[in-house]
Amino acid sequence: MQFTVGTDHVTQWGGNLYIYREENGQGEYIVINQPHGLDDFFRVAIAKEGSSKSSGADNAYVAGSQWGAYLFRFDYKLTNKNLLSIYTNHFFDDGSGMVFENYQDGLFGIEYRNKEKSRLSGVVFEYIYTKQQTGPIHHNMGMDDEHRDKLQKKGNGNDNYYNNTDYVQGPSYFGQTLGTPLFLSPMYNRDGSLNFKSNRIIAFHLGMEGYLHPALQYRLLLTTGQSWGRYYVPFKSVKKGFASQLEFIYTPARFKGFDIKLSTAYDKGEFFRGDTFGGSITLCKRGIIYEK
Repeated sequence: MQFTVGTDHVTQWGGNLYIYREENGQGEYIVINQPHGLDDFFRVAIAKEGSSKSSGADNAYVAGSQWGAYLFRFDYKLTNKNLLSIYTNHFFDDGSGMVFENYQDGLFGIEYRNKEKSRLSGVVFEYIYTKQQTGPIHHNMGMDDEHRDKLQKKGNGNDNYYNNTDYVQGPSYFGQTLGTPLFLSPMYNRDGSLNFKSNRIIAFHLGMEGYLHPALQYRLLLTTGQSWGRYYVPFKSVKKGFASQLEFIYTPARFKGFDIKLSTAYDKGEFFRGDTFGGSITLCKRGIIYEK
């Protein structure tokens, strides 16, 4: 029996910000060089506001774009030494999330692992919910003190996961989402924008794997979900979708270290941007290729 508690803390900071401004019908990009010294590193590490050299958003809130999760996991070994695990990840994208004001949001899962090469050697079921985000309204720093103080007590919402005023590309790499793939990657945005257009979702995931034969392994992945867009920019209608992938891996006994993998995948619905179908064949060699 084992209980694990941990946290992930990720920050995007420093670099150059390119802000487009338009005046009298003409536009230009203003370049802001974000500070990246030792003092700025410590501000980022403890989620403190940026220095006076930082951009306005960093100076008013916290340095950089920060997000993370609290991780809780319980593992229990069954009598046959198979493993049963229950886990949850609680997301946070700002201070309200760190103190669990977005208590409904998170990833919840249960997993079973079999030590033997059986027909069902592993199965996992996960549920993800990100619709709450501490509520729909966030206080506006531009308000006068009286109205801001009143709203700030109730308006810590619109956490707007993965989006940030200055670091508009968020946790993505060349347009591909880092972290959960259920927040559709910015590379699929049809208008060329770099931010995440949907972060309020409900989704279910089922994964299964096992052996049909000692040399033939399979893996099946199924995901279904619904997407509402964002609080301030919701979709006109809820987008639904289904995604699946099936793999067969053949490991011939006479060719040590070689695997042949056949994969096929099918996605349906607007949650994943439309209907797609694909497949692949992979030849893999593990270990030493040639030895004298």
